[in-house]
Amino acid sequence: MTYQFITLINTRNDYTANEHLKKVQEYIDSGYILECSSYKRNIEIGIPRSHLHSVLGVENDKIIIRNPYGDVFDALWRQEYNPKNGRIALSYEEFKKYFIAIKVNKVLWE
Repeated sequence: MTYQFITLINTRNDYTANEHLKKVQEYIDSGYILECSSYKRNIEIGIPRSHLHSVLGVENDKIIIRNPYGDVFDALWRQEYNPKNGRIALSYEEFKKYFIAIKVNKVLWE
């Protein structure tokens, strides 16, 4: 299995949070693979630059992401989540503080 880049969902455009969340869920429901990566190296937020996270979906008006390495960076950690599985829910406002875009990819079955 491989995948091909299709488009970006840019967090810096004029869409509302609800429009972004709806678009994210529509792509996931259609079978696309979504990913995001941090765009700054900042000791305060504790997320390395260009570190990839999977975008799993939308729940309760929050974007669900997962660190493939399994842990949650300090800036993203919330008590209600297990920091060892790397899964975290962020409001759209929180999400766009750390991530500039969501990359949409199409699965290519070979």
